[in-house]
Amino acid sequence: MSKPSRWLNLVAFLLSHRFAVTRDRIFEAVDGYGGETESARRKFERDKDELRALGIEIETVPLPGAAGDEPATGYRLRARDTYLPYLELTDQPATDRPYGLDRLVLTRHELALLDRATSALAGLADSPLAPHAASARRKLAFDLPPPPPPPRPLP
Repeated sequence: MSKPSRWLNLVAFLLSHRFAVTRDRIFEAVDGYGGETESARRKFERDKDELRALGIEIETVPLPGAAGDEPATGYRLRARDTYLPYLELTDQPATDRPYGLDRLVLTRHELALLDRATSALAGLADSPLAPHAASARRKLAFDLPPPPPPPRPLP
């Protein structure tokens, strides 16, 4: 099994559980680890590190009430740390935008400003932010309609 397939299986498994799961349970359920061996443990540790480097934050948490001498460790992905908020376009200006909402509401004017700013920034080849602006444009295009064309000057 390829590494990206194993990563995808691990992420999907963790997202399907609301609470932390043990490494033993992960090894039983996720294809690509093949049981509780030293090799599987090393592979799992590498996968966690590489996924974290990609921005997928696998949280390690102690599990209460574990039997045995050592406390058990669980692993989880929090949905709020993994998913982007749903974007919504509205004609009404937002009055309150608390952080942590499941969606982000933009007015048409805000979307047009965001479109112009990210377009200009993505076009600056020397800017270290250019790839991030291009990425933001792709993400916005997924959820939102294209911004309206700029107004034409009067003749």
